[in-house]
Amino acid sequence: MKPTINRPPQRLERPVLRKRRRPVLSETYLRAIAHHEAGHAVACVRFGIAFEHVALTPDDPARGGFLRHPGSGSMKTRRVYVSRRTLANEVFMMMAGDAAVRPFFTASEEHFAANRSGDAEQAMRLLEWRGYYDPEQNYDAGNQVFCHVPPTERAAFVEEQRQRAIKWAKSHSDSGGYWAIKAVADALVYRRTLNSEEVAAIIKNAIWVVCGRV
Repeated sequence: MKPTINRPPQRLERPVLRKRRRPVLSETYLRAIAHHEAGHAVACVRFGIAFEHVALTPDDPARGGFLRHPGSGSMKTRRVYVSRRTLANEVFMMMAGDAAVRPFFTASEEHFAANRSGDAEQAMRLLEWRGYYDPEQNYDAGNQVFCHVPPTERAAFVEEQRQRAIKWAKSHSDSGGYWAIKAVADALVYRRTLNSEEVAAIIKNAIWVVCGRV
């Protein structure tokens, strides 16, 4: 009869599953995206478009950053019918992101930030369902006529606002966007998230500094 040998139970080693690290944005591209999001935020403040906060997401290169509107984060939570000028300003705000990158970065960095956003496509989708009315016409409340930008004119409508945004972003005057975009972008790189009140305060301070220089 063989003696019984008490052996310790063998531990089953589980394979170590290493979490795949997401690529992190370089500092240059992070700043480019900060200027992109700052362009949206500054345009919102300029035209009185409500937003909750603007943020950078450096650990999520697929997103990079975002501007969150009230509710679901979609502009569809706002009124469907607005004045044509308000509609133009909303498209301007959507195109201000790419426009804000141009004065500060090279063509390759600008191209990188622009390709990430798809803002032009979103603006085209906005025009599909967003209607407007003519405030100069005195229609009765029940007979007011609403209309949409015709499909054949939407691309030109978006391009017009894009050129308008580019000119605004390059302007160094107190009504231009250059200094406000730069100030908000610098704060965004440092803080990562800014709410609407903080953005408005940064813009006010930047304009005061510019006016003090003149």
